[in-house]
Amino acid sequence: MAKALYARDPWICHLCRKPAEERELSLDHVIPVSMGGNNSLANSAIAHRKCNYARQDRPIQEFQDSITDNSEWLLSLAA
Repeated sequence: MAKALYARDPWICHLCRKPAEERELSLDHVIPVSMGGNNSLANSAIAHRKCNYARQDRPIQEFQDSITDNSEWLLSLAA
C-alpha cells in the first residue's frame, strides 16, 4: 500500500502540506480507526511522523486549525 500512497500523494504530508523525505513519513488514517475508520487505501494518506503523532485521533480540520506557522515542531519539519 505504501507505493500506492507515494504515487497518489507524492511525498507531501496530507496534514501540513509540506514536502517530506521517505524517512520522515508514516501512514495516517484519514478517519482514525478509533472513530470507525478502516485500513483501506481510500482512508490512508502519508504524513510526517511528527504531524501524525501531534494529530493523534483528532479530525483533520481540528488538527489543521490548531497548528500555526510558528509551531516549534512544524518549523523543525523545514530543517
